[in-house]
Amino acid sequence: MLAWVFDRIPGPKRRFVLGNLEAALSEEPRSGADRKLSGKEEALLVATACSSRPRAAPVGPMELLAGELVRLTAHDSISRETVRRRLAENDLKPWRKDMWCIPQVDGEYVARMEDVLDLYAEAPDPKRRLLCLR
Repeated sequence: MLAWVFDRIPGPKRRFVLGNLEAALSEEPRSGADRKLSGKEEALLVATACSSRPRAAPVGPMELLAGELVRLTAHDSISRETVRRRLAENDLKPWRKDMWCIPQVDGEYVARMEDVLDLYAEAPDPKRRLLCLR
């Protein structure tokens, strides 16, 4: 019966009851899974989210973007939550109509985008100036 009670006590309270004050104030290291999308895949997601969307989509924007990303990358599946988190990190809301949009994401656009991303991935050269435009 007592074990059942300890299982129901949340976080810091449980650590205090089972350990001490030091245990309650500290946390165990978390396993933390790696990010599913690479930098280039995330940029592709942003570009896809900012491109035009089909008018009569049978699913919501997150599912639509996840499906499109699966089609464009080597992933077997991508959850709508992964898409939602990555868009939130970039402060994007593709369901809104008043956002800046890219007219079409095609092969040429992706190739140019990858060229720019490759430049950002290079180690900085102290002999060359780096200018970032936002």
